[in-house]
Amino acid sequence: MNTILEYNFVSVAIDNGVLIVGFADAQFDTQSYLVFQRSLDENESDEDVYVERDEQGQSNYGGIEKFILLRDKAIMKLNLETSEWLAVEQEVTIKFSVSDEIFKELLSGFDRLFFGKEILEIK
Repeated sequence: MNTILEYNFVSVAIDNGVLIVGFADAQFDTQSYLVFQRSLDENESDEDVYVERDEQGQSNYGGIEKFILLRDKAIMKLNLETSEWLAVEQEVTIKFSVSDEIFKELLSGFDRLFFGKEILEIK
């Protein structure tokens, strides 16, 4: 099975030394979102990627086995524990539509997010 999530807003930012890559249904008054976070602190470089969906209760550190980024979607493969925490199937398709400039930011963000891990695949 595959969970499909669709988002209209994408953001890549750094806040207090934490890289944040997020997808949301809207920029303001967000109802649905998917956020990835990782510290950029060299002392915490081994830290797993934090992922959260729609609320803090649906979150986990690690558990992302593969992340395939394409121009208009991403496919995320999760271990069973993380899929249960996020309340999704183990394979998640994330659909989005962004400008070329935002896609470059997204590409750079995921490259930094998964740096040192063999998770990211660009197609």
